[in-house]
Amino acid sequence: MSLKCRQCRHVLVTQDDRLLTPHGEPVGAIQGNSGCATLEVGDVMYLQEDLLPTWIAALVNKEGWVKGRLHCPKCHSRVGGFDFVSGQKCACGLCVLPAVHLVRSKMDQAVNLCKQHE
Repeated sequence: MSLKCRQCRHVLVTQDDRLLTPHGEPVGAIQGNSGCATLEVGDVMYLQEDLLPTWIAALVNKEGWVKGRLHCPKCHSRVGGFDFVSGQKCACGLCVLPAVHLVRSKMDQAVNLCKQHE
């Protein structure tokens, strides 16, 4: 699986990069409902700070790990943002969301299929 910019189809995130739920769990790893209404994957996808794609890590380093917007490296359309200053609190009030996020409506999801020829 990969996520591509909806504007120019440039690959932004691959299956090697970890997408997270609001509670910091990998997408698809939630076994049961822990009482939080935000456990569904919503309009925003979060990334784990220590496993950022290189293009995002470069932007975060350039801004000094404070806050800023993420733009596609090819067409420069806005695809997300980051905020290490104030962060965001989960709607359930139990946790702080990861600081780096991508907006689902700004991306297309592509599934890489590998077919073997017989």
